[in-house]
Amino acid sequence: MPGRLSPTADRVVAARAARADGGGAWLRDLPHRVDDLVHPWRLRLGEPLAGGTAAVVHAVTRDDGTPAVLKLPVPDPGNALSTRTLLAADGDGLVRVLAHDGDDLLLERLGPSLTTTGRTPQAQLAVLAQLLPRVWRLPPDGATVDKAAELTTFLLDLVGAGPVDYVTAMALQFAARRSRAFAPERSRTLHGDAAAANVLLAPARPAGAAFVDPDGLVGDAAYDVGVALRDWSAELLADARPAGLLRGWCAEAAARTGTDPQAVWEWAFLERVSTGTYARTLGAEDLADALLESARRLLPEI
Repeated sequence: MPGRLSPTADRVVAARAARADGGGAWLRDLPHRVDDLVHPWRLRLGEPLAGGTAAVVHAVTRDDGTPAVLKLPVPDPGNALSTRTLLAADGDGLVRVLAHDGDDLLLERLGPSLTTTGRTPQAQLAVLAQLLPRVWRLPPDGATVDKAAELTTFLLDLVGAGPVDYVTAMALQFAARRSRAFAPERSRTLHGDAAAANVLLAPARPAGAAFVDPDGLVGDAAYDVGVALRDWSAELLADARPAGLLRGWCAEAAARTGTDPQAVWEWAFLERVSTGTYARTLGAEDLADALLESARRLLPEI
């Protein structure tokens, strides 16, 4: 008989669910929903997997002994597009779907996150640069998205009606530039959250890794590269000239992916500020502080 534990959402996932339409009911129904999946899929439920911010994720074992992952996302209108993107990729550059029921997914179990390997940012960027074109060549699913315009609205909603600080003002200036440069005819299928934390090791795959958790939106390819460069705040904060360090990463990543380094730079800064501001609303203070302080440290040389 398949076994189960009592699934719970950690603080960050619960905070995200509290903001979502239907999130309260989703939290209350988690144990029942797991039962609804474990038995028909004949799974033995293992330990929860940490690190996600928008889903409850558990290690599971199938009845044939194959390890897998059960993912129950927080309710979100974008979940359906994410699933369609995974199915379209069929394991090429992205984790493979073994079964799905609505938004809930049974996924192949891959290795640890790229962020746990001790590789330098440059080495991690090299892996990301190999994976991103595999996502970008997927057929577009749905309308193109002016992501900069979306992030402008998102960031303004987060900071409220009062005056914005200089860091936020610079992020909004970059958003305006990216929105003006938006060219729907050059848009591609994007991962949408192409951070190293969303890359898991998969030695048998090209690049030795695969993405998880795609958004599947259609937009500017440089946005995906900018998201990747949103990370490594600790390295930037430890450097005497963080802007020069980040400029070098942007140039290298842009060269590897055929994107524009200035666009990558602007997306990276916008993502650093918007993500840091959002993390603060979720109570993830350490993440928020690192992102926003590193953004502030970049300003003198922008």
